[in-house]
Amino acid sequence: MPMKRGAAEGVLNIVRFNWPFFAWAAAAATALLVIGLVAQSWLAMAALIGLVLLLLGIMTPLLVSFYVYDLSGLYELSFLKGLTPHKVMNLTAGFDETTKILRTKFPEAEIVSCDFYDGEAHSEPSIRRARNLFPLSEDTLSISTAEIPLPDGDADLILGFLSLHEVRDEKERARFLTEIKRTLAPGGSIFILEHLRDVPNFLAYSIGFLHFHSRQTWHQAFANSDLTISKEECLTPFLRLFKLTRP
Repeated sequence: MPMKRGAAEGVLNIVRFNWPFFAWAAAAATALLVIGLVAQSWLAMAALIGLVLLLLGIMTPLLVSFYVYDLSGLYELSFLKGLTPHKVMNLTAGFDETTKILRTKFPEAEIVSCDFYDGEAHSEPSIRRARNLFPLSEDTLSISTAEIPLPDGDADLILGFLSLHEVRDEKERARFLTEIKRTLAPGGSIFILEHLRDVPNFLAYSIGFLHFHSRQTWHQAFANSDLTISKEECLTPFLRLFKLTRP
């Protein structure tokens, strides 16, 4: 059985890795509350309205994240059910939540954790904090988006679990996907799970949805890398799963 995660582990990680934002938001909320209580007339009303909007802006993405990461059963990796891989390549970007789960799910398979995080190219502050709090295991293989030091056709299952969106440059993304395809064994599958830059994620994360790529961007990246989409489905309204194969 897959490893059991702690209660609210997903949403707590979001707060841990983005604590400066939440600290500033708490300070702003406190200031607005004080103004709303001590000011007169329109200023008090404006401050209280601002407080309500601020709290909505903070609580909505946290509640959605709690649903997606903690209530939906996402980390059971049920989309991999029925597979019996011999070698799994798990692609991570500075924070690895899934390798231990994969080793429990596929005890007979060789699981290789490949981390492509580049502190200069992928400069997301939350990833740096995640890496400091949860260092990668010693057996993690450090790779780049230009080169994966594994033989051709080495893995029959490749997983990109909420990680590949960190590759922001279009050409780098296509190059990385081409390199991933090189390591995929004939008849193997690549699973890429991502939030999309779409209406549901905008309603959930407001301008934070710009950190994700659109469905069209992913389709174009797969086409540029000569990868075939054999299956595409929604895992919750906020996540899209792409199953890819070699032509």
